Amino acid sequence: AEEEATEEKNKLVRIADNLPGGTVCQVVLEPDGELRFLYVSGAVERINGVTVKEVLENPEVFFGQIVEEDRPRFTREKDESARTMSTFDVIVRLRRPDGALRWMHIVSEPRALEDGRVLWDGLQMDITERKKAEETIRKNEKLLRGLLDSVDEGFIVIDRDYRILTANRAYCQNTGVSPEEIAGKTCYKISHHREEHCAGRHEACAASQVFADGSPHVSTHRHIDPEGRILHVETKAFPLEVVEGSVLSVIEVVNDISERRQLEEERLKVQKLEAVGTLAGGIAHDFNNLLQGVFGYLSMARDALDEKTACADYLEQAEKALQLSVNLTTQLLTFAKGGRPVRKRLDLAPVIENGVAFALSGSSIRSDIRLGAPLWTVEVDEGQISQVIQNIVINAVQAMPGGGTIAVRALNVQAPSEGIPASLAPGKYVQISLQDSGTGIPPEVLGQIFDPYFTTKTEGNGLGLATTYSIIKHHGSTIDVKSWPGKGTIFTFWLPAVEATDGPAAPRPSTPVLPTKPCRILIMDDEEMVRDLGTKMVSRLGHEPTCARNGEEAIALYRRALDEGRKFDLVILDLTIRGGMGGKDAIRKLRALDPEVTAVVSSGYADDSGLADFSDLGFDASLSKPYNLKALRDIFHFLLPPE
Repeated sequence: AEEEATEEKNKLVRIADNLPGGTVCQVVLEPDGELRFLYVSGAVERINGVTVKEVLENPEVFFGQIVEEDRPRFTREKDESARTMSTFDVIVRLRRPDGALRWMHIVSEPRALEDGRVLWDGLQMDITERKKAEETIRKNEKLLRGLLDSVDEGFIVIDRDYRILTANRAYCQNTGVSPEEIAGKTCYKISHHREEHCAGRHEACAASQVFADGSPHVSTHRHIDPEGRILHVETKAFPLEVVEGSVLSVIEVVNDISERRQLEEERLKVQKLEAVGTLAGGIAHDFNNLLQGVFGYLSMARDALDEKTACADYLEQAEKALQLSVNLTTQLLTFAKGGRPVRKRLDLAPVIENGVAFALSGSSIRSDIRLGAPLWTVEVDEGQISQVIQNIVINAVQAMPGGGTIAVRALNVQAPSEGIPASLAPGKYVQISLQDSGTGIPPEVLGQIFDPYFTTKTEGNGLGLATTYSIIKHHGSTIDVKSWPGKGTIFTFWLPAVEATDGPAAPRPSTPVLPTKPCRILIMDDEEMVRDLGTKMVSRLGHEPTCARNGEEAIALYRRALDEGRKFDLVILDLTIRGGMGGKDAIRKLRALDPEVTAVVSSGYADDSGLADFSDLGFDASLSKPYNLKALRDIFHFLLPPE
């Protein structure tokens, strides 16, 4: 039994002697307060640089290695353990005989002996490498913290509950919350002063996207600073701690882009002002040229009053110049407000073919037209879409001075699908593309081609593509352009398709019936010059005119005419009256007086919805100002009854 006990003891000694990084020991506290070793393992030689014999014979060989600054703490913890019989647990620094400094973690359990002494069974562990690692980490953390605190961007780390784990100086300053107060608060509470996170409010949130898929994300949102000002903030979020594919924490880089956004807005304002300046200069130039023709031919006509043929020719030329002025204002209004499309259901094939043929007439450019058969029916303004095609083709012709081919393609497509802009609503579309092989558009001006009066060509006024863009937008669609300098340009636009069950609206009769008797015509307009001219034009056509300044006067005159049994055969109502009743309200009251009233709506705003939807308002036809004698005659021929 003694031999077995000895062998067991020897095993334990061997284990203790070979324990890596630790020394096993037994220390007793004598009645006189001195500490004495009863046992110490051989590891003390490797760790402390002293022999077992030295330690057993003189405990100060071991305890004397404790650096002076740590001795008070060692003594205090030893006394507390002996008094309360609690675990003796202390970390101290030891200085080896060779001068090396080591960190030691001493853990011992006390036992009270019968003779009043206290015995500790303990372990001394060398934690020098751990301490070095901790110090390295601490220094790195300090360095990282210093770096993060030195930048202007805000950095925060948040967990899956959107609670802030740490934040740098910039973020704390921007939010007005100290680092001590910010920890544990939610990012949406601190940044947005809300009780619900951004994703819950269906707003862009980079952090929630990172938690969802583990990939970096960027989002922009509004941030309220401590003074209540709204800042524009860009947030970049990256996964920080990932366990088994699940993101546990995210680091966010919060960058105040308010100044950058303001600079961008200022740049856009400058660009808009430049565009307005170009537009104003272009309008002034074009109108001065047209007015030169008007004034010149009118002065020549006055000088040639005795020469009937020459005078008539001069007046005709002046009228043509005025018509060009009307075309210019119409084009400008179409660009500015789109010009309300007068839609009807139609097949695009003839519109495309005729538009391309018309634009290419007189040029050496060839066309290659390939249309998917059959194209879906669309509901569009035929004239405006034809204008779009002609504008693009004319632009292509000017880009190919040496000749070439324009490839025109049209096919049915379904959105969403590859190659179709995401901005288009889901549904069926007819896609039209026109590609030239010309000089192409330089990248630096590609973003300006739809600006009014912006052109790089010697021909044209720069309104064609601006008008094209506006027309397509007001048809509820979009237009895309791609260009390769020296290789050509391709324009692509999409038109919404409709069910063709009802077919296109039936056209009006092309051969009007001419009236053969004088009729009574009521003209309502707030401009005296328009009323005077209307009176003369109506009289010139052989009819009896009566004028009203506003809707109230027109209704009173119409009611009196009914009472006298001399009702008006036709009324022309200006849609917009300054300071009075306009045509929209007047026609409702006139219909109440006489359901059979024949009415024409007139307006100087070519884009006014009343001109396009005249029948919905209760009118029989529309007349856009300015109009000439022929336009008025055509209205009379169509609406006034024969004898």
